[in-house]
Amino acid sequence: MAMALLRCAFVPVASYPSIRSLRQGGRCLAAGEKGVVRPVCRCRHCGRLMPTRNALFRHLQVEDHCRELMCQEDPAGAAAVLRSAPWCTVALLVSYAAGGHAAARRLALRCLKATGDEAALQMSQAGDALLRRQLLADCGQEQVLSSSGGALADVLSARVPVHIPLPRAGAVSADVQILGASLAPSNFEAEADCTRRDYCYLLPLWALCPEVSGQRSEHRRGALRRLKALLRRAGAKLREGSWSWQSFADGDLTELQRRGKGVSSHISSLKASEVSLSWGPCVLIDISGDYFLGGQCQRLVSLLLAIFHGWLPEETLETALREELELVKAPEEFLFLRRCGFAELSRRNEQLLEDVKVIEADVLERVCAAPELARRWLPQLKCWAQTFRTVGTGAHLPAATCRLPAAPAAAPEEYGEVLALLRRLARGGWPKPSRARARLLKGEGGSFSLGFVGSGQALPGNGAFPEFLGPVFALERRLRPTRSSAVAAVNCNAAFAPHRDGGLGHQSTSLIVGLGDYTGGELCVDGVVADIRYQPLDFHGGRQKHWTLPFQGERFSIVWFTPGSD
Repeated sequence: MAMALLRCAFVPVASYPSIRSLRQGGRCLAAGEKGVVRPVCRCRHCGRLMPTRNALFRHLQVEDHCRELMCQEDPAGAAAVLRSAPWCTVALLVSYAAGGHAAARRLALRCLKATGDEAALQMSQAGDALLRRQLLADCGQEQVLSSSGGALADVLSARVPVHIPLPRAGAVSADVQILGASLAPSNFEAEADCTRRDYCYLLPLWALCPEVSGQRSEHRRGALRRLKALLRRAGAKLREGSWSWQSFADGDLTELQRRGKGVSSHISSLKASEVSLSWGPCVLIDISGDYFLGGQCQRLVSLLLAIFHGWLPEETLETALREELELVKAPEEFLFLRRCGFAELSRRNEQLLEDVKVIEADVLERVCAAPELARRWLPQLKCWAQTFRTVGTGAHLPAATCRLPAAPAAAPEEYGEVLALLRRLARGGWPKPSRARARLLKGEGGSFSLGFVGSGQALPGNGAFPEFLGPVFALERRLRPTRSSAVAAVNCNAAFAPHRDGGLGHQSTSLIVGLGDYTGGELCVDGVVADIRYQPLDFHGGRQKHWTLPFQGERFSIVWFTPGSD
């Protein structure tokens, strides 16, 4: 069928004075001695002469114009010709927003597919750890190497037929853009051949000195110098030896290390630079190395930022490298693969990577999240750091502390009536606590009590806030149908210091629950941290030392108990 596309002509080579006369388009079309008659094929679309049918096949496979005419004339015959086309390796430079590495692969496949051929192409991506993930699949720890964040300049390699045109630079979707494409060595694989990966984390400059109004240049320069000095010291510490990165990884490295799986990670340098975007000056924290683990850069950045602000001592970095700690994970929306290094790429491809620096700010504007997210997670990071110092390295921090939720979840329906009363009272001004309770409070918090003590003596709160009496104790019965407490302590933004309850004699077990829109604010009972936001907790307040961890936002709490009971 394919032969129907070829028109052969027998042209006597002797009629031409030399071999050079048969060069068409820079190719030698005939070879042999003068006077020997040889068959020569001619392309019916462009008229070019070919010495053999194989040469004509190659011509139709690589020449765009003739290939398109061939496909229009006989699609079935064209498919037979293209099926045997030689393959080459191309390198694509792409950028994408956070979590877009899979979308970049899909769109690259779509751009590189052969005409009428939907078969998957062989691809490799420097910003994804597909090869290493296959080694870890049997341990169920693929998340250790999962990709996250976006990319300013990720490299994809693909083996494609030579007749497929290289994609042009430009956006191919809302979140993915092709920055360039070029031919690469035939054995080039983006992931396996990548010898260096540079990640960067973007922070608004006010994140370094939020207390300075107007961000005067001298304060900005001073904050940047202090950050660079900290990164130099931290980088030197990371280069000292082989560290355990268990505290920084998403998955559990213990089983992987026992089985001898490849989970090593190497960070060679930490740097900082300033960049100006439309929403203000920013700082880029550069992390260079290879074989990064999932979540590693985000946890490292959050820990370094907490150290920079003095929320944690600098020794915490070495502690986290040696021991297993619960570290907070910064949002992935500000993490980007900045550039990749390849030992085998030609100078032309290296120049393509260098050209990305010119358009780096524009790419950041397009793929970066809004700075409002930083305004949410930085206060939460401070809360986590204060909690970490208060609880210590040996305590177990709840998962909610480490996830940094973007916004608190809505209140369950059963809390609606009581929460509305609490907010109404808070708007009018919360009553001052008693002297004994005020000595336990840190900061400006308020508290009052409802119920009855002794032989039925009413507490002052019953008369001051009668509308609370019924709903507050009805809430306890809904949460714990078997309980019937005599007293309820109602608190607003109250952060209690470590203490055991006293003053009312031996009391029953307590039931506590947190209400409102806040983050942090867990209750620590004898060193065990519990998230009490809409999650009631039973504990013995008279016997167990307990205190409130730092929080941000509107935090109410109610504690039910019965005094004078064992």
